[in-house]
Amino acid sequence: MMRPAARKLLTVAALVGAAGAASAAVAPPATADESLTPKEVLAVMVKRRVEIRKLCWEDSKQKADASVRVDFVVAQTGVVTEATPREVSGPPSISECVVAEVKRTTFPTSEKGGRFRWPFIFKGP
Repeated sequence: MMRPAARKLLTVAALVGAAGAASAAVAPPATADESLTPKEVLAVMVKRRVEIRKLCWEDSKQKADASVRVDFVVAQTGVVTEATPREVSGPPSISECVVAEVKRTTFPTSEKGGRFRWPFIFKGP
């Protein structure tokens, strides 16, 4: 039998594929009873990904290929209380900008918030 957290991750993978967001992924929450759903996170982050790409990469003087996976914590209020860069490649200014923008992101309120992971991959033409 599949654990609830694994089932949630599979649901997110299906949503990511359906939304055409190949570089999007969300980690399973810390516990199986988190009330901020992967679908809600996906809806917010797909929109924010476009904004963050423009702010942190397209408008950057350093148009180098870059990637950063951001692990973040969302409080019950929908505010990101923690954002940590992981697996960083490329100019530090780009990953620092991405982390700062993830911290500015707001999500729907929920009973427990949650822990999530989102990769950002920037490649030139």
